[in-house]
Amino acid sequence: MKYTIAIAMIFLGALNLSAQQEGFMGQMLMNKLTLNPGYAGYRERPILTFAHRQQWTGFAGAPMTTVISYDRPLSKSSLAMGTSLGHTRMGPTTASEFNGYFAVRTRLNNRATISWGMNAGVNLFQANLTGLRNTADSFGQQDETLLTNSRSELVPQIGFGCYYFTQGYYFGVSMPKLVKTKSVIKSDFTEKSNVISEKSAYIMGGKSHKVKRDLMFTYNGFMIASPYSPITVGTFATAVVEQKYTLGAYYILAQSAGVLFQFEFDRTMKFGYSYDVSTNALIRTNFGSHEISFNYLFKNKVKRATYPRFF
Repeated sequence: MKYTIAIAMIFLGALNLSAQQEGFMGQMLMNKLTLNPGYAGYRERPILTFAHRQQWTGFAGAPMTTVISYDRPLSKSSLAMGTSLGHTRMGPTTASEFNGYFAVRTRLNNRATISWGMNAGVNLFQANLTGLRNTADSFGQQDETLLTNSRSELVPQIGFGCYYFTQGYYFGVSMPKLVKTKSVIKSDFTEKSNVISEKSAYIMGGKSHKVKRDLMFTYNGFMIASPYSPITVGTFATAVVEQKYTLGAYYILAQSAGVLFQFEFDRTMKFGYSYDVSTNALIRTNFGSHEISFNYLFKNKVKRATYPRFF
């Protein structure tokens, strides 16, 4: 564990100075693959996950994000793999990304496993600036950079992470994006390059507490650090009843507070819904954010003896 914590400190110290932070989805409890590639194969079964978030409903141009992911352990080995496809629309801009994941897992003892993962893929950004309604200044002039769409470019992406877990708790550190995503806007006289997303370091951890046979409490915390952006800190608390119903609440410091619900069908399908509201000045501009998610666990060709997975 002390080596894992040391790695986390290195991740935070390795950040270069620049732009903005990645978004966060409330239903990340169902699958952390896109946040930490070391999570691949954690369920010990092939799993397909769909998540969709509509942020700040009622606010024109608010972000909308959809993510589809799949990961699985490889038969008769300590390896795991996965893939994900994400799409985000915010105002006149759209961003798409595709990633592949690969993890090597090591059993430290009968109860603990550490997984080292990496991801690689491409990002695509497009800004439809000509669709904006521009207003001229007092001289009848408009900003020329808003009269031309940005040039679409495929940007390679790479990241890595570490995920340590036992039956009762987990700890993870990761940097899933090590390459900046930029847009290039050209006009007749200028060329402007804007940084769209910057490197972010994720630290997360959680613990489960069994109250009685059919009732389990879980606690999760996370921190996101990115250059020139405030550190994001959040916490989740959930109650798992009969390993089927999950009820919980979460709070992201100075940003939002929400509630979540998850229901599992016959050990293979799980549906989740969460709703959160802003806890800052944005609360007066929208009606909150909605998020849904869906998990489907496939059967393993090779039978594995595993304990229930709550993280």
